Amino acid sequence: MQLEIQRKELSSQQQDLQHKGDLLKVLEEKNEFIRELESQVECIKAEQERLKKNNEEEIDQLNDVIEKLQQELSKIEHKTPEEYLQDTEDLSTQAREEVTLP
Repeated sequence: MQLEIQRKELSSQQQDLQHKGDLLKVLEEKNEFIRELESQVECIKAEQERLKKNNEEEIDQLNDVIEKLQQELSKIEHKTPEEYLQDTEDLSTQAREEVTLP
């Protein structure tokens, strides 16, 4: 009788151990999946930072171009009609010279 009780207890403990082993296996698989996701998140963060830096550089370049264009526009707006006409004639002459050069 006592032997039967011990067998049942042993069987119950074996089932518990098997169940815990299965849970540990599932847990390890989930941990591996989490590590993979964390790695992907790090890659995405690095890519996001790179894109942000590129975007900031492009914005700086565009701001420089805008500033130069505004300066040029300001120069044009402050020219008298005679100066503007002279610049146009100079550009025409320059273009003709470039066309006639061998």
